[in-house]
Amino acid sequence: MKEFPAERETGSDALLRELVTCQKKTLGQTRLAAAFTVLLAVLLLLALGALAVLVPRTLALEKQAKDALGRLDAITAPVESVIKNAESLLSEDSEGLRTSMQKLGELDLDSLRVTLGKLKELDLDGLNDTLKKLNGIDLDSLNEAIRKLNGIDLDSLNEAIINLNDAAKPLADLARRLSGG
Repeated sequence: MKEFPAERETGSDALLRELVTCQKKTLGQTRLAAAFTVLLAVLLLLALGALAVLVPRTLALEKQAKDALGRLDAITAPVESVIKNAESLLSEDSEGLRTSMQKLGELDLDSLRVTLGKLKELDLDGLNDTLKKLNGIDLDSLNEAIRKLNGIDLDSLNEAIINLNDAAKPLADLARRLSGG
């Protein structure tokens, strides 16, 4: 059918054209909302993945630091005893000298050597870097963020995305049919 330039648009044609225009706008907004929802879901998954990696590493580093401090505590006790014995040696009391010599003889030098060997095996630079990194982390904020992320109902979020998609699809189909595609 040929369209004549002199033909006037009827009221129903204008309404139909306005309806199509509104539906196109609504479809665009729906697609934008769906894309935004998918983007938020991806960001949430990335954040969860990052936390899943950071939390175990942080806990492992904390355990290593505690173990190293425990070993240092085990070493400091005999060293303190040696220092006290040395102080006694420096005093003029000969009884203190005998006591110090006895205490030195009672020390378990093999366990002291093993402990010193373990200390040499420690990656103290790595431990120091880790402790510096842990010092900069606000663990309370990290724990709060983890609690909030754990509180998100992912099933409800997925269901909302599916419902949004289900609602947008008929509108998209209608708009496609109306536009001739």
